[in-house]
Amino acid sequence: MHEARVCGRLVLVTGTSGSGKTTLIDKYLEKNPDSHFSISCTSRAFRPGEEHGLDYYFMTDAECQAMKEAGEFLEWALVYGQFYGTPRSEVLPRIESGTSVVADVEINGVRQIKEKLPEALSVYIMPPSRDILEARLRSRMDTPLAEIGKRLASAPGEIEAFVDNFELFDFVIMSDNLDVELDRVSQIVKTGKNDYCVPHKDFRLAGQIEASLHSFGIDKSLPTPKRFRSVAERTPSS
Repeated sequence: MHEARVCGRLVLVTGTSGSGKTTLIDKYLEKNPDSHFSISCTSRAFRPGEEHGLDYYFMTDAECQAMKEAGEFLEWALVYGQFYGTPRSEVLPRIESGTSVVADVEINGVRQIKEKLPEALSVYIMPPSRDILEARLRSRMDTPLAEIGKRLASAPGEIEAFVDNFELFDFVIMSDNLDVELDRVSQIVKTGKNDYCVPHKDFRLAGQIEASLHSFGIDKSLPTPKRFRSVAERTPSS
């Protein structure tokens, strides 16, 4: 009898600038070197200290377009006129061989990937409040003040987009304690589960998310995902 092949998990991590997602991903990979970080392709120029094949695959516009037309991206987007995309070759061979893959993608990227790979798991990293997000951004000594202002101004819209697309996300992690966050994302990658990261199962988390939304001036509540709606709510009345 042949043993069933065990595939790795694809975990998509999303969050606004300053949410702590990059730190969380870096710490997770440091502690779990058997997992793989999906390296994106981009048409933008190198920045100081970046390396081809380590930070990004730096390519020309023409090369990115050719890959897109050949269907070689799981997701892609134009950001400020520059191409970014997640190549299939970074993900599919690895999960098929049993290696779990972590990818840093935007909300639209989550949608594109889940259309192709509905089994992919998605995690949104939520900043505890606007004040904490601002403090984090200002602590980055290499970020110009004008850029900090732009990121703070765009954060409410990005977080509101998360609420509007809440159905896409399997888990939410509140970015307020790195050790706890690390434990939770590790369990998600390992088991595909973590009830502490599901707002409709953990009411403390739901309350924290609502408080964070209000701090950004977002007057919305989290919708109830279809998977948590009662049969009566899902069934049209006769």
